[in-house]
Amino acid sequence: MAVREPSRTEIEHAITELLRDEEFVALATLVTDRAEIDHAIQLSLAQFTWAAETNLFNGVKGPEESQQVFFRIDPDMAVWADNRVRMMWRVMLDFDADSSHITDVRPYRDAFAARR
Repeated sequence: MAVREPSRTEIEHAITELLRDEEFVALATLVTDRAEIDHAIQLSLAQFTWAAETNLFNGVKGPEESQQVFFRIDPDMAVWADNRVRMMWRVMLDFDADSSHITDVRPYRDAFAARR
């Protein structure tokens, strides 16, 4: 029995079902403090294990010394979309004043309530 090659449309649909993303309304601040830069590097290496096999974070300088920079992102709200849950599944996320915790998860339709 011959196995048929999947079509481009079938491949694109399969990929779409796995998509997920987050979009933030946030304040981005250039990080200049050496301790915060080092902390960001450690968090990045823990989150992205493949980065340890590269020299991406070797010899990172401050923003005034190089073009490699870090930004601290303090979110106010976000949209979380995850097609793995259900196609076109989205929710709104609200954050506390210091942006460290999610305080509310609301239906996506709430973003459009004022337009109705």
